[in-house]
Amino acid sequence: MSFSTLLFSKESRVFYDGNLFVSNEIIDSIFKNNDLKTGIDNLIDLYLENGYPFIKIDIDSVLMVGDFDLYYLTIKENGRFYIDRIENVYNVKNSYLNGVLRLKNKPFKESLIVEKLKNLSFNEDLIIDTTFFLEKCSDTSVVVKTKIKQGKLSSISGILTSSLDTLSLNGFLNIYLKSPFGFFDVYSINYQRINKNNTYLTGSTEFPYIFSTPVGLFGNINFESIETYYNKEEYNFGVKVFITERFSVSTGYGKRNINFLSSDSLDISENSLLGSIDYLSKQFFFSNRSSINYSDIKNSWAFMIQKFGYKNSIKTFGYWFTFDSYINFSSNLKDYMKVQIGGNDNLKGYPENFLKVYNFFYQEIKIGYLGKSIESGLFFDNILYNIEKLKDFKNYRDLFSYGIFLSTNLSNYKASLFYALNKDITPLQGRIHLLFSIFF
Repeated sequence: MSFSTLLFSKESRVFYDGNLFVSNEIIDSIFKNNDLKTGIDNLIDLYLENGYPFIKIDIDSVLMVGDFDLYYLTIKENGRFYIDRIENVYNVKNSYLNGVLRLKNKPFKESLIVEKLKNLSFNEDLIIDTTFFLEKCSDTSVVVKTKIKQGKLSSISGILTSSLDTLSLNGFLNIYLKSPFGFFDVYSINYQRINKNNTYLTGSTEFPYIFSTPVGLFGNINFESIETYYNKEEYNFGVKVFITERFSVSTGYGKRNINFLSSDSLDISENSLLGSIDYLSKQFFFSNRSSINYSDIKNSWAFMIQKFGYKNSIKTFGYWFTFDSYINFSSNLKDYMKVQIGGNDNLKGYPENFLKVYNFFYQEIKIGYLGKSIESGLFFDNILYNIEKLKDFKNYRDLFSYGIFLSTNLSNYKASLFYALNKDITPLQGRIHLLFSIFF
């Protein structure tokens, strides 16, 4: 048994053995500049950062010899370990956490695990706990047991919208299931009654990190019916690859069929290729989606969506803004576009309904105050479009609307009020949207 000795400033000496991974020179430098307790803590931290989760340092004996305090330590390294997998003890599933954290087969490193758990805060739906415990699954690997929970993410939402002067009601109903099984899978059904002649039904789903891999699946389907005009059905599906926990790319295939009810219009059947880039953090998000469609009677064209947002706080004052942009280029046949702008993402404030257009450019800006349980703010949206096959921007027509909103968020409920105006109506003709959501 070999011992090493060094002097403390208080004429004390430490004798130790059992160290194989950390050299005597490093241990001497640790104790030379610290008292005994701090030195032991620093030495343990060094082992924990280099794959030794079960390191143990015992003080075998303490002797006082004259002016010297003599400490005898035994270092038990207990082997170097790698991370086999993450197992969560609460309702967030292991496949999601293993896919996001990406710690499998990496050497155990305590600070890396804590940092990865803290970085989960980009997903505001998670309740983060950075504490964990370990379980051996072999002589060289461990299972990291975490304590991550998820909040109440699923909701049932309803919206009623009306003009003050007419009091005619239109409706919207959304059933949104997020992570019902703990995988952060999403299922959504969205029904809209825009007016007495127009109904809209959509469904979507997404399943990330299949079998703990960075690959997920998505799919969407929608049906639209306008009496005396057309019936439309559309679907798409594809794969989503998570480059990092915040950054992902997607690609897929889609198909759209439009059956026109009038005899003078030809039906449309289109195939499309989809692509998207998404980035999400706690304060900033960005999304860019595009599709290229092709049909026998319509040349190739692209539909692009860009969206980004930011939120932050100054002491107790929180603020946020979002920007949406939709761009459609139709190269041959007139496309069919909803002109419903203002209000919110589901029911817009502009009273006009549908237009036949070639190209359109849509922008929406929202900015607001973010309190503990109250949000309020302003919104503005604008659309440029042309109904003739013209390239001169002077021939584009312009529509816009603007308004205010107020939302209150409780633990299980959310209520919102939107009031929207545009240049063609008076304040007494403004459109009102009332939204109520129940979370579970």
